[in-house]
Amino acid sequence: FPSELVPVIVPGLLTAFFLLLVARPIAVLITLLPWKMPMNEKGLVSWVGLRGAVPVILATYPLVAGVPDADMIFNIVFFIVLVSALVHGTSIPTVARWFGLAAPLYETRSLSREFEVSPDAPSELLELVIPQGAYAVGKQVVDLGLPKGALIILLEKGGERFVPSGSTTIEAGDTLLFLIVGNLAEAIRMQLFDGGAPEDAPAA
Repeated sequence: FPSELVPVIVPGLLTAFFLLLVARPIAVLITLLPWKMPMNEKGLVSWVGLRGAVPVILATYPLVAGVPDADMIFNIVFFIVLVSALVHGTSIPTVARWFGLAAPLYETRSLSREFEVSPDAPSELLELVIPQGAYAVGKQVVDLGLPKGALIILLEKGGERFVPSGSTTIEAGDTLLFLIVGNLAEAIRMQLFDGGAPEDAPAA
């Protein structure tokens, strides 16, 4: 019951923040020593240690076994789980930005297909939504540097769908439908989002 957590607030907070700020980071850093991960990635891994139902279930064992002060142990564990869920759950996006590991969410939406590609054809359709801050934002189609074999056949902008020309300017939130030949999907994503197509996919 919530009233039973009041007496364990102080020891619960001390234990929780020791686990969050000292014990888990040290344990993670030692565990990851064999792997050559950047320190910012190790730092993020050491932080995102949400405690869930398992510690609470394990804390019921002393209760069942009749261990002295088992109720206090259970309440402290339950309180630590609450603190972990609140602190970690609300701070992960901020901590990821601190470590430089935040990435934009590449939105996907269903754009009705105005074209059909035969299963036997060497081409396929690729649909991409341009996120805020992408390399393609503010550039005309002719300046995108798309790899050979990639053709924009449909563009959705503000609810309007049309076939773009070379002078069409790409904006954040635009949906582009490509007809591509070969394995160009990743090269196109890199070019539009980051401005860096692989060397084996020459720009048109």
